[in-house]
Amino acid sequence: MTMQLSVLIPNKPGEFGKVVDIVSSAGINCLSVSTYDAKDFGVLHLIVDQPKQLRAVLEEKGYSVIPSSAIAVRTEHRPGYMNQILHEMANANINIECLYSFMNKKDMQPVLVFRTSDAGVVEEFLIGKGHHVYRTLEELTE
Repeated sequence: MTMQLSVLIPNKPGEFGKVVDIVSSAGINCLSVSTYDAKDFGVLHLIVDQPKQLRAVLEEKGYSVIPSSAIAVRTEHRPGYMNQILHEMANANINIECLYSFMNKKDMQPVLVFRTSDAGVVEEFLIGKGHHVYRTLEELTE
């Protein structure tokens, strides 16, 4: 399973950049970033190569950081593959709470990241359907 860090930040100009500066200054590699906003705050979802260290650094700087388990699934460069995964999950009554993607530099494949209420069960479900789930950060970084 992959660790996702969700960082709560003020919804003001320059705030995303401040967090990215902290990540960079700490020597931590950011593999994926996604964001959404609300009226007064934004949530920055990060997958990094050193999540425990980044969480400590951000909390030390006063940020609220919520770690959660996420599922990273290799997809294919072809029309309909993501659709297939989403339909399989819907047919199994699996709710997706968060979804975003990035390109895995290691194997140059697109990766879908899901957060669900029961990541372990969903991870096994996807593996059972023949999908490659990245089980460790090393698979994404080395």
